[in-house]
Formats: sequence, structure tokens, C-alpha cells
Amino acid sequence: MFSNEHYSSWKNIDIHGGAEDLIFPHHENEIAQSEAFTGQVFSNFWIHTGFLTIGGEKMSKSTGLFFSAKDLLEHYEPNVIRLFFLKAHYRSPLEFSNELLEDAKNSWHRIKNFLLEFKEEGKIYNALLNEFELAMDENLNTPKALAIIFEYINLAYKNFDIANDVAFTIRMILNVLGFNLDFEIKNNKLEELINLIVEVRQDLRKQRNFEISDKIRNRLKEIGIILEDTKEGTKWKII
Repeated sequence: MFSNEHYSSWKNIDIHGGAEDLIFPHHENEIAQSEAFTGQVFSNFWIHTGFLTIGGEKMSKSTGLFFSAKDLLEHYEPNVIRLFFLKAHYRSPLEFSNELLEDAKNSWHRIKNFLLEFKEEGKIYNALLNEFELAMDENLNTPKALAIIFEYINLAYKNFDIANDVAFTIRMILNVLGFNLDFEIKNNKLEELINLIVEVRQDLRKQRNFEISDKIRNRLKEIGIILEDTKEGTKWKII
């Protein structure tokens, strides 16, 4: 049991979370008890979330309708799962499905490939950062914030002059949203290896050894690395 002395220096909680079905009576009881005891505002902000559903039914351990984080991590990387949740507003119900998780996976790969492609030093792209901040000021409107990210990725592909600045700013935003960007560090050696394979394949094509060069391209495709032969040379991306 905590004493009054323990609470003498304690003021309040900044953010308190919980599902919308806990507003009454649980959270109202917390407020009444804590504020009566401390004489302080209990929490500055309340984040009441919508339900996570499966087939329209509330996900619940008691009904057996649930997936654990461990289950999900066996099939999807943490950044994909985070993106899946952020694509819905925290107050809205969110339907859990493999289709939506695959959609989040594809969306994350688009962001990831963009950052890997444009990684030279950049500066803050103010228009993007301002729009992101405005979206988050709309009661943490993460779906809008993510839409803005993809809008600027599309813009950067049309105007390479701003691409590195956009990528730099997106990295800042992703850090704010809690994404792990370690993949950029780990990818350096992988990139060197793929470039070496592409170089060997190019030599094979010059020697008109198309059988082996095609085998290399097809094998890379099987493991998620796509080669595109263009007039400017061979380009690659990870899907």
C-alpha cells in the first residue's frame, strides 16, 4: 500500500490508455479514487481505443478469438505490424485479417525501398514535416499522417531533386512513430552483395550467356529481389 508521503511529489499521468469499453466504470473509478486521494488531476490525456475485431467480433482471449504478438512476429516483421495498427485511427475499430496485414506489408516495403534508394544526406523538407504535424494535431490522425508520407514518396519519384530531403524527413517521422530503421544499417552489406551479383550477371549478358544470366534473375526473384533491365543499366529492388 502506498502512503500519502509516497504521493507527495507525484502529480499526474500524462497519457492514460485503454479500450473504449473501460471508460465506465473502470476509468471513472480510477479518476474518482486517485483525484480524491492526491488532490491532483489524474491524467492529462485519455486515449480510448476502438476494438480489434475478427470477422466483426471483438478480439478476446475469453472467446478464443485472438492472436498473440508472438504468433504475428512469426510471419511479419515488427514494422509491418506497427504500420498495420497505425493505418487505422486509434479510436476506430480495426478488423484483423491476413489481407490487411499483407497490405501493410506491401506498404512498408514501399517505404523501405524508397529510403534505401535515397539515402544521401538531406535536410528537413518543411512542407512534409508541417503536414505531418498538422495531421498528428488532429487527435493523432495516423492514417492521414501515413497518407501524407506516401503522397510525398510519389512526389519525390517525380522530382528527384527533393528525394533525399523527403527521405531524410520521412526518417524523422518514422522515428517519432516508433519504427525501427536498423534495416538501413544492416542493408549495406546486402546491397554490396547484390550489386556484385548484378555486375557478374551483366558480364554474362555481354558474353551472351543468357541461360545463366536468366537463372540468376529468376533465382533472385524467388527470394524477393527484382531485377529490371533498362537502357540505363540493371536496377534492382527488394519486395
